[in-house]
Amino acid sequence: MPSVGFGCYKTPPSSTTEAVSLALRAGVRHIDGAQDYGNEKEIGRAIRDIGMQRSKLFLTSKISNDNQGELRKVTKSVKATLKSLDTAYLDCLYVHSPLPGSNLRLSTYAALQQLKEEGFCRSVGVANYGVSHLDEIVANGLDTPDVAMMELSFYNQRRGEVDWANKHGTKVVAASWSKLSGGFNWGTDADFKALNEISTRLGLTKAQVLVGWCTAKGIACVPRSGVGSDAERRAIEENSEDGLRRVLGERGMSEEDVRTLDGMEQRLTMGRLGRTDGWREEDVKGVGWDLSTVA
Repeated sequence: MPSVGFGCYKTPPSSTTEAVSLALRAGVRHIDGAQDYGNEKEIGRAIRDIGMQRSKLFLTSKISNDNQGELRKVTKSVKATLKSLDTAYLDCLYVHSPLPGSNLRLSTYAALQQLKEEGFCRSVGVANYGVSHLDEIVANGLDTPDVAMMELSFYNQRRGEVDWANKHGTKVVAASWSKLSGGFNWGTDADFKALNEISTRLGLTKAQVLVGWCTAKGIACVPRSGVGSDAERRAIEENSEDGLRRVLGERGMSEEDVRTLDGMEQRLTMGRLGRTDGWREEDVKGVGWDLSTVA
């Protein structure tokens, strides 16, 4: 799995082909999609238009809540995804959310393991899972996930989930739903000043600082950007692995800067930065609700 990818979350179909094409031209070889994003056909079109050799691309999708269930139902949805993406296989298939409940998420996960054996995908992952959901997989005698994607940033570092993944040989992928640019800050004023200092000193945007922090910790990440402005289009290149390397060089981010960013942990609940992103309004149970702890 390439350490820096490009995420297609919240990218309208009308601009997805252009955004993914820009990412591929910037050297990105990890494209993160999902059935719920509604833009898989456009991702496939970008890959065809660029003429990208499939074996050089790490392509993913996620099983939507509505498509979770037994093997036949999951297989039907995966075949539709493969057709939309115009590919014979996926490099990773995720269970998108634990929300449908224990029975459905376990049957879906077992179905994905079967599809892996049949060659539909090369790895199986889970997204937005907490430790209890990860433990549930092991308790039911299923193989541990190859990949775990979670909302992760300086302010919500998901240390319990990351420790679990490291213990079980599961690769962590960070998806950050908060915008780090501008004057807004989820942490303390001191944290924001420290983040600004690192950003200014290294000549990086705050988004690039997050990418650099992830890669320094061995965590893959999937930054995203739209194409509605020159700044957004430029961000696609800036947030790529090559874009970061041009600024930081091969050495990457220093251990001291990584420690400073590690100290910004606020333990924000999963979903705090995007209350209803990826789930229904009625699923959110008050300000303390955390997707990673649902039953």
